[in-house]
Amino acid sequence: MSDELEIEYAVCYGGIEAGMRVLNRDLAPRPGCVDAYHGALDEYRKKGIPVGTHGRPGPRLTKIALALILVK
Repeated sequence: MSDELEIEYAVCYGGIEAGMRVLNRDLAPRPGCVDAYHGALDEYRKKGIPVGTHGRPGPRLTKIALALILVK
């Protein structure tokens, strides 16, 4: 299952807290991904969530986190 679907599944069946645990679990082993995640978070908050998919895990996880309202 892709990381996006795992997070969505966790939110659907376990709630926001479960989704956050999966998101943090996916970010933890990827130190470079955390910076990309936060950079994309700042950008997407200003410009909106982009349409389409992104190949890099940081922006991809940011998009799903914002779409599922795991972060505000």
